[in-house]
Amino acid sequence: MPTDRTVRRWRNEKRLQEHFEHLAEIAEAISASVNVTKNTPKGNQFDFFEYTIWDNDSGFGVTRDWLGNKLQAKVETVFERTSQLEVTYFVAHLELEKPEIRAEGLEMYARNNPYDLIAILNSLSQNRNFKGKCLKCQHWH
Repeated sequence: MPTDRTVRRWRNEKRLQEHFEHLAEIAEAISASVNVTKNTPKGNQFDFFEYTIWDNDSGFGVTRDWLGNKLQAKVETVFERTSQLEVTYFVAHLELEKPEIRAEGLEMYARNNPYDLIAILNSLSQNRNFKGKCLKCQHWH
């Protein structure tokens, strides 16, 4: 028969897993439908599209500003539909993934580094493993 300590550990592991699953859903909601690649500079002064957005097999070039604005709008939309507490937990973990997000703020980081943020969000939504502790999960580790 498992001890009380073992049962508590199992419960905490389950809570943490569910917490990370929910955070991954938020990450996926933000990065969903943004299939983007970073273009290699060709040295052509007229080739100012830094990224390509893909829709099936066809892609169209976009600038960093366009992608940053699209991502920032997506962050705002997802956060409006998510409770303030869950947003706080999500941002706390995201800041531990990438400390620059804490320094710049998530919205500014989304505008200035959209490709990097999309890559981070895609990784988090697939791996479902977040760094650090937030106010919700600090006692479950």
